[in-house]
Amino acid sequence: MPTLIIIGAVLLIPAAIMFFQPQAAIRLLARINPRVLFLVNTDRRAVALTIDDAPSPEVTPGILDRLQRHDAHATFFVIGNQVAGNEDLLRRIRAAGNEIGNHTMHNRPSILLSRAVFADSLAGTEALLGETPPPRWFRPSSGWFNNSMLEEVARQGGRCCLGSIFPHDNKLRKPRWIGKFVMSRIFPGAIIILHDGGPRRLYTLEVLDIILPLLKARGYQVMTVTELARQAAGGNRPESPGHGRRLPPQA
Repeated sequence: MPTLIIIGAVLLIPAAIMFFQPQAAIRLLARINPRVLFLVNTDRRAVALTIDDAPSPEVTPGILDRLQRHDAHATFFVIGNQVAGNEDLLRRIRAAGNEIGNHTMHNRPSILLSRAVFADSLAGTEALLGETPPPRWFRPSSGWFNNSMLEEVARQGGRCCLGSIFPHDNKLRKPRWIGKFVMSRIFPGAIIILHDGGPRRLYTLEVLDIILPLLKARGYQVMTVTELARQAAGGNRPESPGHGRRLPPQA
C-alpha cells in the first residue's frame, strides 16, 4: 500500500502542476530552461497574449477586431499548412502591430518528429511566413521540447516560447471558466496561451471579450512576446538547460 501511494503521488503531482500551473513551478522551469521563454521578469503591469494554431478565416478576423478594440496586441503562432489562402490574414495581423511566430507545418506533436523532419517543418513554415524580424519565435506543437529541437531552432535563428498561463481552452471550451482561470493567475510578465484554429475555436472570441476589458481595468497592457521580452528586468541568468520539459501543454 505505501508503494502504491508513492507511485500515485509521483503521477499526480506533475499532473496537478500542469493543470493548476503554480507560478513558483513555472518560474523554476524558466530557471532550468533558459533557452525557452515561459515568462518575463518585470515589475511593469504587462503581459503577452499568444494565439496558437493561426490563421483561420472563421476566428482570426474576430481576434484582430477585439485586439484593436482594446488597444492590445498578440503573437500569432502560425501552422504552415494553414497559410495557403490566408495570406491576407497574415498581412492584416502584421499591419495591426501584432507579430507572427512559427508553430511548425502541421498540428502534430513536434517532439515525435526526427530532427531532419523537424528541421524541414520549421524551415518550411518560416519560408511561408515571409520576412520575420528577429527574434523569430517558435512554439512546439503540443508543448513538448528537447535539446535537439532547441538546438535546431537556434541553428535556424529562432527561440522557443512556451508560456505561463494555459487555461486548457482547447479542451474545455467554456469561455467563462477560461476567463476566470486566466484572471486568477495573471501576474506581471505572464505569457497567456489561447487558440485559433477554425470554427471549433470560436469560443476564443468570447474569452477575449471577457479578459481584455478585465486586464485593462487592472492596469495591464497586453502586448506581443517581443514587446514583453523588452520589459525584462536584468534578463535571464544562464542556467543548465533541461531535457524534455513540458508546461503548459498546447495543441
